[in-house]
Amino acid sequence: MKSEAFNKLNQIQYYSLLVLAAFPMMPKKIQSIAIIAFVVISFIGVIQLNKELFKRKLKWILLFSSISLIYGALIFFSDDTSSAVFQTEKRLSLLVIPFAFLFWNWKLDVKQLNAIKTVFVASCFLVVLRLLGILIYADFFQEAWNHPNFSFMMRNAAESITGFHPSYLALYLSFSICILLLWLLFPKQQFKKHTKGMMVIGILVFVILIWLLAARMPLLGLFIALLTMAFWKAANIKKFALVTVVLMAVLFAAVFFSPSLKQRSMQLFNSGFNMPADEDFNDTNVRLAIYTCSLKLLKENWYSGYQPGDVYQHLNECYESTFKSDKLREKNFNTHNEYFNIWLGCGIIGFALFLMMLFLPLKMALRADEKLYVLFLILFMVSCLTENVLSRQHGMVFYAILNSMLFFNRVLPASYSSRTQ
Repeated sequence: MKSEAFNKLNQIQYYSLLVLAAFPMMPKKIQSIAIIAFVVISFIGVIQLNKELFKRKLKWILLFSSISLIYGALIFFSDDTSSAVFQTEKRLSLLVIPFAFLFWNWKLDVKQLNAIKTVFVASCFLVVLRLLGILIYADFFQEAWNHPNFSFMMRNAAESITGFHPSYLALYLSFSICILLLWLLFPKQQFKKHTKGMMVIGILVFVILIWLLAARMPLLGLFIALLTMAFWKAANIKKFALVTVVLMAVLFAAVFFSPSLKQRSMQLFNSGFNMPADEDFNDTNVRLAIYTCSLKLLKENWYSGYQPGDVYQHLNECYESTFKSDKLREKNFNTHNEYFNIWLGCGIIGFALFLMMLFLPLKMALRADEKLYVLFLILFMVSCLTENVLSRQHGMVFYAILNSMLFFNRVLPASYSSRTQ
């Protein structure tokens, strides 16, 4: 009787995660409700707690939630307490979602994991279909394709329709492409021809939208992920070199034929190393100014940082004293780099913990041959180079859910299994 009740609880936990896997298509309020429901249902698992499994997971959960915990602890040391509280509240997902998996006393099987991945990919596909449908119905491409500001128009339209910043939408789509390609290139089950055809169509649609959004870092992350898959698949170094050349040719062609990518890529050459001015203000030179101030602040206080609630204040003071651009001073530009952001906010200890969050699981995943988790970390780490991914709900939820699910259900069990053999 007791085992039957526990099995039902496990099923309820699974279905709550299955619903949560549709988070790409959920409005933020519905997303929050789904997270709360998942966490509450997961915490009920305390009634069947496996102490050995609990201990095995606990140190990793503390590591994955360490940034959120540090943010909370540093509230009392920040000059701007309200800002520190706000920054901490935003990162609660990084705390509660990993801890929810602490009370899972079982792991997802391959069928269940594939169902969750299918829901994620399908929800991304519905987001894309809705976006493209609205743009096509409004004759957006006919009117804007040759416009000199097509890049801005496309990204602005995508964000207003989907609620996604283009870089985060492209990150979701890149991960969906990785899921589909792994199913096609490294199948662990037989797929029917029409299913494979649907996967190929999905990949093409996702690639086209990433191309239109001109999200450079997600595109670079996807390129590295494709190279990684090519390395795994290639029989020898010659075939890998050939695939690399083909992928690079495709990447250059994508840049050349995309009005968005071409415009954004030309900024790199036209701006050079010039700092932003009101008459010359774009994505490239504003990032150069931001990184200049971030590095300057790190040089002045690299060991303890400036506390999470005070980073914006110190950045704004640097913009004010260093650059002659009203546009730069008018907005609270963050570091646009998660590594800088955590180092500035949490000091060298927080930065070291963040690197451990990324590279220790990556090492374990490579040993366990958990390909999807390796690709997930590649995409996430590359995106962190130009975005504060863990400062937006779309980024935090993406990392907290998928990282916890893949690590605790695939990587960690595989690691302990190999030790006992």
